[in-house]
Amino acid sequence: MSAGGCAFSALVGACVAPRGRNARRGLCAPGMRATARGRCVLRMSGSAEDAAHAARGERAEIQLDRAAALRMHVGVWVGVYKYFDAHGALVKQHRSRLTLECRGAKWLQTNEYMYDDGSREVLNFEGEIGEDGVLRYQVGRVEGEAFGVNVPADAEPGLVVLRWRFVGKNDQNTEIIRFVGERGANGKFERRMRAWQLAENGVATGFVQIVEQRARE
Repeated sequence: MSAGGCAFSALVGACVAPRGRNARRGLCAPGMRATARGRCVLRMSGSAEDAAHAARGERAEIQLDRAAALRMHVGVWVGVYKYFDAHGALVKQHRSRLTLECRGAKWLQTNEYMYDDGSREVLNFEGEIGEDGVLRYQVGRVEGEAFGVNVPADAEPGLVVLRWRFVGKNDQNTEIIRFVGERGANGKFERRMRAWQLAENGVATGFVQIVEQRARE
């Protein structure tokens, strides 16, 4: 305790008096102020208090930007996946159709792959966008997260990074998703490109290039 009857709180980083009638009555010691929760805390200078408010606002803006960048990709995308080994040799390729939906905080995604032999594969993913603006999901043995990158929106809107792994494997997989070209007449970007970087046990195993365009509505 200090002479003023307050103790330093590591949680709020301030000298905090015990909760009581003095704070509720606004009878805090000089240099302190009452909080809404009935505590007396050190009064910061105007510039420090403004900086604290600005920092909180900046964090909220970053979270909003992360989620907004994800939602820009909602829609149906058709394209081609090309798989390369660690030396750059083309291993395989196939066509794709991805349907991305966002209902509130819930993310729904269906990946349909069409192969040259006429076969098809359909994968369904579900996830949720948290309060921090990060999309997290786990489907079967695959778990990961995706988020918009905090760059000025006018510099590169919709830039997204996605990371995923297989449960029980020592793998590191990263995807970068970015729009290409200008917005269409509807205000949406019509083309995008994606790149996977794949690694396992600390060794690069390959990469995947995906070029897509928005399906006609």
